[in-house]
Amino acid sequence: MVKNTPISKQERKRQDFALLLRCKVDRKKIRRELNISEDTIIRVKKAMSHRRSVSRRKGSKAPKKLIQTHKTRIYHLLSQNPFLSCTDIQSRLDLPVSAECVRLHLIKSGFCRRRPEPKLALTENTNRLD
Repeated sequence: MVKNTPISKQERKRQDFALLLRCKVDRKKIRRELNISEDTIIRVKKAMSHRRSVSRRKGSKAPKKLIQTHKTRIYHLLSQNPFLSCTDIQSRLDLPVSAECVRLHLIKSGFCRRRPEPKLALTENTNRLD
């Protein structure tokens, strides 16, 4: 049984192009029919000469820098003080990632920037009711 997966337009265009090339159709006709550039034709033809498939190869994803324990620690720190900056979070938790990575994680998690409201500091003078 074959798994029925949807094919993207780009993938379909590559497959059509490869089929037309194998059938020895003129490159100018292929360009007009599929509306692709000459550079694309050259690149796909080169890929076909190196490997049999013209489909996009799967890229290797880099390992995640922030592991789940780091994410949990960030969440707990922010629940105690939501006004910390990403640089403060990174330095307080001694994370092996940059502050930019922490910021991107917070954005993906749905956190928003906050600043404390400007209020007067309470001192002895402000507490007195004259």
